[in-house]
Amino acid sequence: MKLVSVLFIAFFVAGAFAAQEETDVANLVQQMENSKFGKTILQTIQLSLSAGDPVDDLILTLQEIEDKVIAEQKEDDDFIQALSAACDADLALLQSEIDDAANRAAELQAELDEKIPIRDEKVRLLAEKMEFKALIEAKIVELDQNKVLKEEEWAQEQEEHDKAQFVIEKAKQVIVAALQGGDSFLQKKKNVGAAFAQLSDHFTSEIKRNNFKKQGWVAVFKVLAQMTSAEVQADSGAVEEFIELCDQLLNKIAESREIERRDYQNWMEEYEVNREGQVARLDETKAQIANLELEIAALTKRINNATIERDEQYERQANKQSQYDDRYKYCEDEERGYGERRQIRDENRTVVSNAIALLTSHARTFKKYVEERTG
Repeated sequence: MKLVSVLFIAFFVAGAFAAQEETDVANLVQQMENSKFGKTILQTIQLSLSAGDPVDDLILTLQEIEDKVIAEQKEDDDFIQALSAACDADLALLQSEIDDAANRAAELQAELDEKIPIRDEKVRLLAEKMEFKALIEAKIVELDQNKVLKEEEWAQEQEEHDKAQFVIEKAKQVIVAALQGGDSFLQKKKNVGAAFAQLSDHFTSEIKRNNFKKQGWVAVFKVLAQMTSAEVQADSGAVEEFIELCDQLLNKIAESREIERRDYQNWMEEYEVNREGQVARLDETKAQIANLELEIAALTKRINNATIERDEQYERQANKQSQYDDRYKYCEDEERGYGERRQIRDENRTVVSNAIALLTSHARTFKKYVEERTG
């Protein structure tokens, strides 16, 4: 009775293990059926079993397939490791170049922000200096024109004094010559009378011909004309009075000439001082303009060069950013592709490992499922 019970229990346990084995094998075979690679392995096993190939040879073939998958994964691991290092280095270098370009562009922009207002202020100041230079030049021209007018005026003054002096001296010479022209009193009186008549016409004609500007002289010449008229000629004292008056007039003309000369000299001295001052200011302004033009030219050149370099840095930054983005995308795509390939190889390796395990430990049950498959 005990033996029967033991056998029953053993049979029951064996049946339970067999049922579990059937279930485990069925699940593994179904997992293999769910992938293209798994189906290919099952077909290979199925063909090999149908051909009567030894199971050991089949297991060896499967191990070779597994080794190939492992080798491919190892090669892919090495590739992705090297690529990852290259990507890190490339991206770091590109990022450094992007940062360098951005920093340099910022430095150049800061320099432009500083120099452009300075250049503009110097341009404004240059315009003021040019306007001031034009005013000084106009002032110098005006001074020179006034000098010409003053010289003409002084020449006219000298000419008028010369004419007045000539009129008086000639009149005096006529009277003196008349007094020295005869031996007798009557003869001298006759000569003086004729001289007075001549001088009366002389003064009258000179007043009309010379058109003196000094009205005082015109008045004097009119008085002299009256003194030498017919009514005055009978006055014996008129000759001496006339000569004395002529001497006084000549002295007055000399004094007037000296006054006019001093006035002209003072004016010319003042003109020279003013002109020298204006010329000095003009030279100083010209020097300032020259310096400003040099400074503006230097600033403009630097601004233009800095602007070109800044724009080049902007373009370089954009190009490097584009290269960075392209490289980053490539590296990301390769990483993602590697992950997908690794997952597939892991799944394929699991399929091969399961097939080897089934052929090694559950050959009979596995063969039954393989032989029964129709896919």
